[in-house]
Amino acid sequence: VWTMNRLGSPVVSPDGRLAVLSVTEPSYEEDGDVSDLWLVHVDGSIPPRRLTAMSESESDVNWRPDGGAIAFTAKRGDDEARQVYVLDMTGPGEAVRITNLSTGCSNPVWSPDGKRIAYVRTDSSAVKLRSSLIPGDPSYPKVREMRFARVGGAIPKIQVGVVGVEGDETCWLELSGPGEDFYLGEIGWAGNSDELLVEKLSRFRDRRE
Repeated sequence: VWTMNRLGSPVVSPDGRLAVLSVTEPSYEEDGDVSDLWLVHVDGSIPPRRLTAMSESESDVNWRPDGGAIAFTAKRGDDEARQVYVLDMTGPGEAVRITNLSTGCSNPVWSPDGKRIAYVRTDSSAVKLRSSLIPGDPSYPKVREMRFARVGGAIPKIQVGVVGVEGDETCWLELSGPGEDFYLGEIGWAGNSDELLVEKLSRFRDRRE
């Protein structure tokens, strides 16, 4: 059972005809799992098609409003951390990286006109490490180090940026004052391509802006 392929949650295209989902091939080896994106026709009329074939996994899939492309995050090749990639869905071709940051990116969201993408940058370098068991063969347990925010300790630093799909320089939003720690809720475009809505939560989650 452990080595059976696992399917991720499907992300349906704006017109409802297609869906993109991840397919993970598990492995007993540390970091041996392989996960790629597949394109599925919802009505089953055409066999599924593999979109990516990399050793690193992809996540945070988001369709462009017209259905002509998807954005996702991945750490590929010489990337220092997860970056935002864009893949044209209208023909063959490779995904194009549009960010180049030393810290991780997540949650890419297309603007309504499809020309820009908002995303979240997270810097966890100040968060202390904690050891955790790696799921696998219990006869040979393995441990990995993960960042874990403790009560009263450092929490990840979060920024929200907007970048053009051609890979322009990111425009960073001013969300906090000096020394202010906060968590991020939802982000989304305000029904147009010029305004962004950001849900900001206080460190103790007792205040929302």
